[in-house]
Amino acid sequence: MTVLARAGLGTPERSAYQQQLDGSGIVELKNAALLAVATGNKVLGAALVSIIDRMPARSRPVSAQDLADKLVGEETRKVQDAITAVKLAAQRAINRNREWEAGKVRPLDRVKLALNSNKE
Repeated sequence: MTVLARAGLGTPERSAYQQQLDGSGIVELKNAALLAVATGNKVLGAALVSIIDRMPARSRPVSAQDLADKLVGEETRKVQDAITAVKLAAQRAINRNREWEAGKVRPLDRVKLALNSNKE
């Protein structure tokens, strides 16, 4: 949700969307959310999240988390997977270096790495 909330921050486009949607009813907000998802408009989605976030939880027409997942979820997952892959590669290199310096296998480090690799 944080990734979506930052989309278009400070742009005239987002400000215009927020002005248009401010004071909108539930049906209008739902339709705007459907439009944002259908067109992949992240800036409109960000404006919606900003407005929905100010509403009481029970009266929110759409889930901000669901909207964020539909608009930026796949992109966010890919970035998180890439970060995890880099962390695991770095840890694997550190472990191999430690084993080479010690001249012996470090079973505990290998188990930790294997467990972390399976979390993906």
